[in-house]
Amino acid sequence: MPEENKTPEAIKLHEKRYKEVERIINTISRYHRIHFDASIKKYLMDKDGHVDMDKLENSDTLNEFANHLSDLYKKSTLEEAKSKLGKDSPLSAVLSEAIHGISAEDIANLVRENGPDYTHEKHVQTMGKYVQQNVAPKLISAAGAHIKENDISDIVNFIPGLNANPKIMTLGEAKGALLEYHGSGSIDVKKHERKRYWKKTD
Repeated sequence: MPEENKTPEAIKLHEKRYKEVERIINTISRYHRIHFDASIKKYLMDKDGHVDMDKLENSDTLNEFANHLSDLYKKSTLEEAKSKLGKDSPLSAVLSEAIHGISAEDIANLVRENGPDYTHEKHVQTMGKYVQQNVAPKLISAAGAHIKENDISDIVNFIPGLNANPKIMTLGEAKGALLEYHGSGSIDVKKHERKRYWKKTD
């Protein structure tokens, strides 16, 4: 890994922001588990403490469970945004979709549509998909928004194994390589060797 004191400031900032993105995504993932667990505990636990998903076959229980889960998402969204909006404000739904990748109302509808088949595992997997599709790309883009054309050479020189021509490499390609490096600590050299910006050796 390159020496810390020799790392260009733009690259240091990208690493810091990328770590912040990871923390945000991990926090959102934690919300998904916590909210579903809380709703299960309130509506689907039997007297012995076992989870009975078949209780969702009852339409009243299904609606109560769905509404409770939706309200938990609205509440956490408002807390995360430090907003004074009420949970019934139309703006809270927008905030929920921005933070979780899906609106609280749509989460409730997923429960109603799937009933007993909407298990904890399915909820976590489904919400994870929405985060990766709708939230992560925006956060990652924001993390690299400060990277400019004149940073490309620094990125090429910074990343071990990146034998690229900075005059040919685009800003998007440079950001992608930096994201790859900060995400895994290395780059897939063979993948980059096939790119047009790779310096060919005789």
